[in-house]
Amino acid sequence: MFAGSLLQIPLAEVCRLLSASNQTGVLKLLLPNEAERNAALYFQSGQIVHAEAGAAAGLDALSDICYFGDANFAFQEGEVASKPTLGVYPTPKLIEKIRQQVEEVRSMHEATPDFGDVPVYNQSASLAGLEATPDDLALLLLCNGGRTVSEIAHQVSRSPADTAKILAKFRRAKIVELHTPEPPPAQAPESDAGRVDAQSGSPRYWRGKLVE
Repeated sequence: MFAGSLLQIPLAEVCRLLSASNQTGVLKLLLPNEAERNAALYFQSGQIVHAEAGAAAGLDALSDICYFGDANFAFQEGEVASKPTLGVYPTPKLIEKIRQQVEEVRSMHEATPDFGDVPVYNQSASLAGLEATPDDLALLLLCNGGRTVSEIAHQVSRSPADTAKILAKFRRAKIVELHTPEPPPAQAPESDAGRVDAQSGSPRYWRGKLVE
């Protein structure tokens, strides 16, 4: 059985291999620890003819499948699609669409800040060509280096996940950078010999000598 993990071989390459060898059957995708989330790509004589992901089918399902970056896959020969929702599209173009969208998803994931990160608006960066709503742009005014992603989300009444996703778009365009606050300097522990007793206020002695 042709099976493995998309962490080891990209989805576009899996599809290319099945297409090049003229396979007929279904490529099933299953996310680890998420049994309710699965998807399927159907091939007929090497052509991608149908896609399913949850309730979605066709091109919508194909887009959803591109988010299955860590899924396990297994190909079952001989199973035929009940409805060829993708049969009118050239398979090489579908595979290229998969490759581009998977790369886009990966890039967005890498650019998404953690909730505790501190974003900073780079005012010298160009906004030309960037698609953003006025609400999205309003987030930039809060990216002054003094608030974490969670604090910004709370201030605009959005979820931290949604806020991080929007900031990822700005970060990819180099409009937002991440600032890592410096930890407070570690203080060397004082020797008991050099301290005045906090409770009595009496001086301390070390080996019989008064410690200044």
